[in-house]
Amino acid sequence: MHLIVDSTSASLQDEHNFRELDLTLAPGLSINRLQQTLATVLPESEVHSDHVWVPVDSLRELGHPLDATWLEAFAGMIDYAASYGWTRHEGREVRLHVTA
Repeated sequence: MHLIVDSTSASLQDEHNFRELDLTLAPGLSINRLQQTLATVLPESEVHSDHVWVPVDSLRELGHPLDATWLEAFAGMIDYAASYGWTRHEGREVRLHVTA
């Protein structure tokens, strides 16, 4: 699963791939502008050099929040991330590596 961020929006790509989770910058968006962009499209996100903390609820809403099967697989992915310390604030935020 890839969170795609451009200058005006955020969307999920490959949202049925629960084996990977990252944030991909759209062409033309630099890591330097990412925090400013996220303040608009995912306001509770927080950039830290090569990774971003994103609210789990925001990712869920971008996916398939009404599909019980998808929600179960998504929860499993977040549980897996938690087992490696890639969540914080009682599992309300998940860490995504930033790729270009």
